[in-house]
Amino acid sequence: MGGQQGEQVAIGAETGRIRENAAAAQQILEIGTVGEELGEFLREIRAQLPVLAAMRSRIHDREEAIVDARLQRLNIEKTRRALSDPGKAADRIIDARGGANGKALHDTLSQLVVARSDALGRLGEAYTRRIDQLAKTNASERELLSQTEQLDSLLNDRLLWLPSSAPLGWVWIDQIETGAAWLSRIGEWGEAARQLNLHSAARPFLTLGVLLAVGVLWGMRHRMRRQLAAIADATGRPTTDGYLLTPKALAITAMIAVHWPPSNRISPI
Repeated sequence: MGGQQGEQVAIGAETGRIRENAAAAQQILEIGTVGEELGEFLREIRAQLPVLAAMRSRIHDREEAIVDARLQRLNIEKTRRALSDPGKAADRIIDARGGANGKALHDTLSQLVVARSDALGRLGEAYTRRIDQLAKTNASERELLSQTEQLDSLLNDRLLWLPSSAPLGWVWIDQIETGAAWLSRIGEWGEAARQLNLHSAARPFLTLGVLLAVGVLWGMRHRMRRQLAAIADATGRPTTDGYLLTPKALAITAMIAVHWPPSNRISPI
């Protein structure tokens, strides 16, 4: 029980933090123009949001635990009803054992039945407290989930329009020089090849599938180019034009662009 109470306190504190962050984010967004520093602050808020999938999973696990606890409590109540009359319960036990020493055991068994019924009653009360605690914790985490979803949706909608990097300048040119220097080092290419070989050896079936797909696309490149030419001829004619030609042409173009090395030669039609 103490663990559930501690978890509920932690959830309450997290909910308060989310509400404060939501209020701060709303105030920043109401300014209208968000600079780089404020935009970075909003991104930090989003990065610190609780994981939605983890919260949904915990809520689901508690719901299952509540169902199990209710079933256990129902079985306890059923057993206690069977022990409501200690004398009759003692007689049933004696009859099940053939009635031997019935009178001598009756009083002792009756006392044991009463003790068992009391213990089951305390156990049922413990299950009731556990069900209540789980329900309260779930209610708190549902509130946290709702607050987090609202803040996440707000940030996702507004951060899309905020600049994610600095404007182009001399720093960008320096990055190009750094990348060009990396490409010119033979050792880096060798390390890249070594890592590629390691990954290929670790996933042979995936590597084989990729190579097979590239090979199939490479072998079909001339046919796909002819299909593109046929689509181009059909476009604009009332008898052959249609809405499906555009997605078909896009799909064929994407498949032609996927295979490597590219071929710049246009196949004759």
